Amino acid sequence: MATELMFKRLRMGPTDVFVDLGCGKGSALLLAGEHPMERCIGVELGEHLAEQARRNIAANRERLRARNFEVRAMDARRWEISEDLSVVFMYSPS
Repeated sequence: MATELMFKRLRMGPTDVFVDLGCGKGSALLLAGEHPMERCIGVELGEHLAEQARRNIAANRERLRARNFEVRAMDARRWEISEDLSVVFMYSPS
């Protein structure tokens, strides 16, 4: 519930780019993708979790309003920050 409220308060729009560092199975990507934004990016260290996130996005694609999604299996420390990035999300960084 708190994550959903955060997305409502951010008021993301069609030019926003969202990234979830440590996206796991993609639940935050799905919540973000309900908003009309340019792109949602997930970065996940584990390939098996990244693949599950891709499957979850594909299974829900019809209801999602974000234009583009990508999920990368890699160490977030090596992910190159894109210039158009507007929202960075980390659920429970340690």
